[in-house]
Amino acid sequence: MSLLIKPEIKIDTAGIAMKIRKAAERSLPTVTDQMLADTKQYVPRREGNLGGTLERSASTPYYLSPTKAELRWSTVYANYVYKGVSKRGRPLRYNKHPNKYAGAEWCKRAKELHLSRWNSVLNQEMRRRFKNG
Repeated sequence: MSLLIKPEIKIDTAGIAMKIRKAAERSLPTVTDQMLADTKQYVPRREGNLGGTLERSASTPYYLSPTKAELRWSTVYANYVYKGVSKRGRPLRYNKHPNKYAGAEWCKRAKELHLSRWNSVLNQEMRRRFKNG
């Protein structure tokens, strides 16, 4: 006579998904801080205002969205400086002091060069947050 044992395995996929989502949300401030640190060297500075005008929301002090890392500069002229074109349509020339890599579309350039680091920071932080609950 043989006994047939049928194991029953239940996986709480909703609980796992929730834990992953929470780990990702809690990791975003760290990723956003790294993004800002890596991007600052590409931000043009004349009087020093633009480099320090990262917009931060009151309800989420380190990032603007609970589901994506995002940087925003809040000065009135930031859009023109970012696009590299004046209000009159003339191309802007950028002073390379103190940021020798300063220029238009600084976020795109930073992303091209630092995206792998940002992903690495996100993965490390998510693992840490996932383990610690």
